[in-house]
Amino acid sequence: MSIAGQQRIRILHVDDEPDFADLTGTFLEREDDRFAVETAATADEGLARIHEHPPDCVVSDYNMPGMDGLEFLRTVRAEYPDLPFILFTGKGSEEVASDAIAADVTDYLQKRGGTEQYELLANRVRNAVRQQQTEGQLRETQREYSAVFEHAQNGLLLLAIEETGFRYRECNPRAVELIGCDRTQIVGNTPREVLGPENGQKVVGAYRTCVEQHSPVEYVVTLDLPVGQAIRECEVAPVTANGDIEQLVVEFRDITERRERKRELQELKSQYRTLIKNFPDGAVFLFDTDLRYVQAGGQELAAVGLSLEDISGATPHELFPEAVADETARHYRETLDGASHTFEQEYGGERYRIRTVPIRNNRKGITYGMAVSKNITAETARREELERQNERLEEFTGIVSHELRSPLGVAQGRLELAQEACDSDHLTQAADAIDRSQALIEDLLTLAREGEAVAAVEPVALADVAGRSWQTVDTGSGTLEIDASRVAEADRSRLQQLFENLYRNAVEHSNDEVTVAVGAMDDGFYVADTGPGVPESEREAVFEAGYSTDEGGTGFGLRTVRQVAQAHGWAVTVTESDQGGARFEITGVEFVDR
Repeated sequence: MSIAGQQRIRILHVDDEPDFADLTGTFLEREDDRFAVETAATADEGLARIHEHPPDCVVSDYNMPGMDGLEFLRTVRAEYPDLPFILFTGKGSEEVASDAIAADVTDYLQKRGGTEQYELLANRVRNAVRQQQTEGQLRETQREYSAVFEHAQNGLLLLAIEETGFRYRECNPRAVELIGCDRTQIVGNTPREVLGPENGQKVVGAYRTCVEQHSPVEYVVTLDLPVGQAIRECEVAPVTANGDIEQLVVEFRDITERRERKRELQELKSQYRTLIKNFPDGAVFLFDTDLRYVQAGGQELAAVGLSLEDISGATPHELFPEAVADETARHYRETLDGASHTFEQEYGGERYRIRTVPIRNNRKGITYGMAVSKNITAETARREELERQNERLEEFTGIVSHELRSPLGVAQGRLELAQEACDSDHLTQAADAIDRSQALIEDLLTLAREGEAVAAVEPVALADVAGRSWQTVDTGSGTLEIDASRVAEADRSRLQQLFENLYRNAVEHSNDEVTVAVGAMDDGFYVADTGPGVPESEREAVFEAGYSTDEGGTGFGLRTVRQVAQAHGWAVTVTESDQGGARFEITGVEFVDR
């Protein structure tokens, strides 16, 4: 607070003559109505008053019983180094004045006769208090400045301007960290010595421009540090006093990651530009770690009334209804944590399937995510219609199955009773016919219930399904060899059905020692056996319903294999294996990376 704005100035007057002390207090308070004077008769009493409530200024006599004015001054200075202290004494000598100055007295004034001395003392008190307040404010400002300088998040450098150039006077800890050397290697050295010839020349040019223009100058430097190249964005500004530049201050920050992310973003935009621009029946989005879209495109955006201008820089909550935005943001955050997701959403009366994947930078960190949205409204409608058809088909096949199995079951029971009564080849053939009819019913029901379409696919490890399928089939003493480490997009249950039927076919047409091999190809996989094989003239016919070379077979096993393949969009062919057996090749399979 400035002295002009201060309400009261408390003065402690210490003098062993009470009458003189009271008179002095009266005149001082008359000289300035802000003065409030307290008195003390001894230095010890004065110290007690100071400890109890420090005044704004102490006025003390020199000659006092016990502790004199100089001892009093030294004692006060030991505890209150900044408290204004005026020695107001009747004993004036150069020796006393010299000792008082040595003891850091604020002012020295000799008592005189007349009232003018009180006016002079009042001026000395005002000046002493004003000076103390000014110095206190300066010290506080310096402390605050030092705290800001030392703890600033950005690097700070102070530069001295010399006749021969520039030299660093001071730096904060952050500057040491960002420059990558010790403080002793910065302070007292030139830019060339600290930053090297090339960067030194560059920054000196910026410093000179700052001095010439009396205005801040921005620039960027690239430093070669042990951890790699680092980019620093800098600004040098003049520090002036009375219109003259006293020194320069440089503030700089690390923008290495920002530059790298900008470069990565441009690279990503370039890589995905064609996909983003022309993606049919959907849209592609790139989003950053703040869940803000940095790029988007695709034919579906215009269909729902969105443009790139609407999307760029926005978050899901700024674009979509709350429920959609909440779900989207949740999946985006999980994607940025490294997890891919596939989910479906309703928006604008349409249904979409969204696939999210994390995008990693060169350091294997995740800085962006990609979301691919595809309009599946028509697909969903077809799927729902198919489900309704399947429900009707299930109902129909259930009725047919029951109506056929019941009379066949009665016939089979009657035959068993008849066989107990007499032995006839006709009865045996009739029993075989009934067994075949039961098997035909099972295969026909399988074909009818499975249908021609695959409802949904997922990443499936071929080796896992191939091995599990072998355990669900009666393979006798046959052996299985698997050399297929790839992952296919498939319906797991239907794929297992395909393997089971191929295994069953190999076992039924071979001896007990058959070996079945499963392996991967560039665009699919194969199942080969060591059995008798399939003649070239019959290789297409084996996939027809009812075709079988085994008297006990129904002829629907390989038909089901083809049906499963076609449901996935695959093709299946049969050829000869290396051991002369049958080799079934399934092609057109879509593989995914692990």
